[in-house]
Amino acid sequence: MRVYKQLPAGFNQRIEGFSLEFMAIFLSILFVIFTPASPWIRIMMVALTYYGFTSFGTWFFPGQSIGKRWARTQVVTLEGQKPPWWIVHLRDLTKWGLGFFTAGIYFVVAFIIFSYHPQKRTLHDFIFKTQVVFVDDLITS
Repeated sequence: MRVYKQLPAGFNQRIEGFSLEFMAIFLSILFVIFTPASPWIRIMMVALTYYGFTSFGTWFFPGQSIGKRWARTQVVTLEGQKPPWWIVHLRDLTKWGLGFFTAGIYFVVAFIIFSYHPQKRTLHDFIFKTQVVFVDDLITS
């Protein structure tokens, strides 16, 4: 029988995974601001960038966006299982939606909660009963 001990991802690993997604989405928004294209093309460019960097990777690597794969972290349930794809998608949509509609204040609040919680979970982790763990720290015994 294999027993896995999953250690929560720390601040640096969470930021590393988040920063790639944030940079891509922010740059796409800046690009469409200065691009003379129709509003529908602008919306599609930002939506495809969002989906490509946050949710697309979860189809191939369950629980991992491109940023999380790069940072070697993964979203798991509180029981340590891989969550269903729709949970990961809703989790990311909630995270980015709250971040957008609060002009980034949600991200500050989420990282404050993360800093003080012993399991290193954020508000969207509490909502969807998930946590982010190191992929490399799956220790078998």
